[in-house]
Amino acid sequence: MLLDFGGDWCTDCQVLDLYFHDAGNQPIIASEVPALAILNSKGELLYSQKTGEFEAMRHMQSSDVTEFLNRWKRPGST
Repeated sequence: MLLDFGGDWCTDCQVLDLYFHDAGNQPIIASEVPALAILNSKGELLYSQKTGEFEAMRHMQSSDVTEFLNRWKRPGST
């Protein structure tokens, strides 16, 4: 798993993004698919996608993400 936290305003983050798309790195990154994991406040894994539900995100709707998030939101939160 590669987890990257950054911001569009961050020059180092922008350079890292360029390097992710470098010809030498792209085949490695392209072989992976998008996935989500849910952790509790202690960092313990509650759920990890195993079927690539968001692998074809470009063909999905925002409501698909909303449905997923609603399944995992804290009880009583809006």
